[in-house]
Amino acid sequence: VIRGWGANHLLGSVPHVVRVRICASFVVRVKRMMERLNTTDESAVEKEIRLSDEAITAITRRHFDVNWKDAEHYDMVLNTDRISIENCTEQVMQLAGSPRFAQTAESVKKLNDIALVAHVRAALRGDERTRALKITIEVSDGNATLSGIVETDASLKQAAEVAAAVPGIANLTNNLKEMSGAYRRFGN
Repeated sequence: VIRGWGANHLLGSVPHVVRVRICASFVVRVKRMMERLNTTDESAVEKEIRLSDEAITAITRRHFDVNWKDAEHYDMVLNTDRISIENCTEQVMQLAGSPRFAQTAESVKKLNDIALVAHVRAALRGDERTRALKITIEVSDGNATLSGIVETDASLKQAAEVAAAVPGIANLTNNLKEMSGAYRRFGN
């Protein structure tokens, strides 16, 4: 089980992943949060929930270009206003256990490719030389491809070096291009 902002969208292309949205009305969410926090400060709780929703909206829009509330992004949407948590759990487990969501060699391969993309991205962001690069990373069967435009030849080489050192990367194709000198001087 992976829960978090964007997990449904990150793993949406993996055939054996069941994508579920559990929701409730704003009023019910406020009531439950007040009970959980043992508070009577309804205004503060409402503000916190709105801020959280805005953050989720911004993150999923920026990283996945989706509206996370759209039902089409999920295999199942359950509203806990009227359905108990126990019933929701039963329904999710039934769907997850169905043949449609059985794990296959192909679905595991897809999940491994997504994980390797994340490891390469983390390695690039973790290295101060490549931290600011905005590049595309694709992985298939351990074969990684870097694409995009970088400012210098050194950045191009450093990105390839960092990505190739990630465990699980069998082969690296570096399709990064160096920005032309004129573009660097005068911008777009």
